[in-house]
Amino acid sequence: MRSKFLGAVLGLGLLSSSVLAVAPAHAEEHCYTAAPNGSIECYNSDFASAGGVTPTPSSPAARDAAISAIAVKYGLGSALGPVRTGLKNDGAYRQFQRGFVVYSPSTGAQVSRGAIRAAYSKLGYEKGKFGYPVSGEFKSGIAFDNTVYQQYQGGWITWAAPLGAHPISGAIGSRWRAGQGKYGGFNAAQTDEMTGLKDGGAGQRFDGGLIYWSPKTGALAVAGPIASVWLQEGADRSRLGYPVTEQYATPSGGQAQSFQNGVIVQTNREVSILSGAIGTKYFSEGGYTGGLGYPTQRRETTGLRAGGASQSFEKGAIVWSSMTGAQVSKGAIRTAWLKNGAQDGSLGYPTTGEFTTPDGRTMQAFQGGRITWTAASGAEVLPGTPHTTN
Repeated sequence: MRSKFLGAVLGLGLLSSSVLAVAPAHAEEHCYTAAPNGSIECYNSDFASAGGVTPTPSSPAARDAAISAIAVKYGLGSALGPVRTGLKNDGAYRQFQRGFVVYSPSTGAQVSRGAIRAAYSKLGYEKGKFGYPVSGEFKSGIAFDNTVYQQYQGGWITWAAPLGAHPISGAIGSRWRAGQGKYGGFNAAQTDEMTGLKDGGAGQRFDGGLIYWSPKTGALAVAGPIASVWLQEGADRSRLGYPVTEQYATPSGGQAQSFQNGVIVQTNREVSILSGAIGTKYFSEGGYTGGLGYPTQRRETTGLRAGGASQSFEKGAIVWSSMTGAQVSKGAIRTAWLKNGAQDGSLGYPTTGEFTTPDGRTMQAFQGGRITWTAASGAEVLPGTPHTTN
């Protein structure tokens, strides 16, 4: 069923390609005294260019001078001891009143302080997977983004109140990085990376949405009302599974996103789930540009007669049962069927879609009969053996 559903969506050209990660470049932070407390804050005018600064020479004198310069730049106060050497890859550090400066020949001297340093310590400092910092702390300079960022050899750590400091790395980090830039993006991490998810996947929550990864689907973002519905359904453990595309625009200005076993579509009326046999039938009938229009229900109605289900759309419905499959129900024939009691009436479930008879009538077959329609006589219920030609 999954392959049939995705095949129907692919046939409509609705799947978009993954967003490629943006490789970090080099940029210098610009620091200012922040009123009213006099603390030092640094900014980067374009987050998309944020990255490491040029490493300093590795001579002890040049190293110590670089460390002192960073301490002054960030207002760390007086040194509390000498430069400590012997770190990984000829690194060193020095402690000051309000933080540390960490140095290596390949990354230069970088500030390390506060909540970001505390998160860095949990990762094992320079011996861990994050290695040395390659930038100082900085803000993006984007309006309403108060996140503090710091880049490391193996990832990033962000801090924002009241979220605290959280590391970002790997495939999720690459997707997060691709979403950043001078116009904003996912900004601060709300959580550490969550591992041990379904099928060996992982996920992380950010101010601007979610990024989930699995070995089969890669790292993709889910945001806004679509993310809210996906989380309510159970996220990766829901019937929908992991996202397989980024969000994409629908023909009428909505948004949609494809998942392993379905689609979530957002319109100005509703955020709806399309999955299973009903979803497959909907896309085989033309999807958003077909005769049914957009869904008007969050999800299908289940628990109907004989375990059936239905889902309403702007111009009709799709009705399913295990005996009859998924069938479109619309127009005057649908109205007559509903008046007859729908699936609970004498006609039962539809067994075909609408079709035209040789004499020009529009007909739909049901378990217990037929409904025909003509412009002259309208809809007529014909109980008895159904006509099965479609």
